[in-house]
Amino acid sequence: MNTPRSIILCFCLSVCLLATAQEYNTAVGLRVGGAGGLSLVQRIADHGSIEAFAVAGFNSDEFTVTVLGRRHVPLLTKRLNLFVGGGVHKGWNYVDEDDESNRQNPFGIDGQVGLELTIKRVTIGVDIIPQINLTGNVNAFTLRQSVTARYILFKRRPGLVMKYPWETEERQKERLKKKRARIKAKEKEKKKRARQGKSKWKMPWEKDNASFDPADEWNEIVFSPAFDLVAKS
Repeated sequence: MNTPRSIILCFCLSVCLLATAQEYNTAVGLRVGGAGGLSLVQRIADHGSIEAFAVAGFNSDEFTVTVLGRRHVPLLTKRLNLFVGGGVHKGWNYVDEDDESNRQNPFGIDGQVGLELTIKRVTIGVDIIPQINLTGNVNAFTLRQSVTARYILFKRRPGLVMKYPWETEERQKERLKKKRARIKAKEKEKKKRARQGKSKWKMPWEKDNASFDPADEWNEIVFSPAFDLVAKS
């Protein structure tokens, strides 16, 4: 008797909610699908990462290297992420001696969409990668599905910015301090502009020394695409 789909769905949801929360910076592991090989993921932003993987065919000498940029979106919990991305691939040994068309090594562009679950120091992901070959006498379009399992080499400490593998924790904290200072300065500038009766963002046509006092008038010349406001303080 087959297990009802509702039970499987509840089980997966329970795993997502009970798994230990663990964001990561660097993870490495295995990718298995129509081919198998190694996969490396490096976080480069709060919601962005780069994946590079090299896979070889199980029944052929075909070898492919792919690099993808990915955008992560949490689903229900930070432990479960939807990711989408794109990149390029390059293949070698795409030659079939019995094929008179004499296939050449392909190069092309890729898309990616998938789900990734993080449990302690292990990530498990599934994805679909549509490939378009721009060169090489092979199929112009290929759709690949894969499953990956990776081990987290470098964790991401809560409250800190992204940590690079070669970076010390002291350097990471220093960058966090500078980042907070930049955010504080931006917020201060927004409040200042609000007091001046202007929008929170500085427009490209505004001069740096232009300001407005709600109790007074414009004390500098400000250029607008529609008109000029000229007043004397």
